[in-house]
Amino acid sequence: MVEALGASGVDVLTTQEAGQLRASDESQLAFATSEGRVLYTTNCADFAALHARWMSEGRPHSGLVMRAQQQLPPVAQIKALRRICSERTGTYEGVLFEYLESWL
Repeated sequence: MVEALGASGVDVLTTQEAGQLRASDESQLAFATSEGRVLYTTNCADFAALHARWMSEGRPHSGLVMRAQQQLPPVAQIKALRRICSERTGTYEGVLFEYLESWL
């Protein structure tokens, strides 16, 4: 999946590559924000709550894309992620907060 995203032109950095494998959700979102990256996760409940807390604190982040369907085929994920990248890059005002399934 990661290799296919990279081959399709999406700039990808895994949690492991970033040295964030054992980091808390908050630390991962803070790291992604410091790097100007959108965080892609299947941990919808925790990251939706974290997003809500950050927004209530007036603390923007660089974006969250969450996937609720655990068994979504990689081809569908890549297609949706590429759509988000192409339609939101440079034109989106506010904080990106999307469910991948909305882009299928």
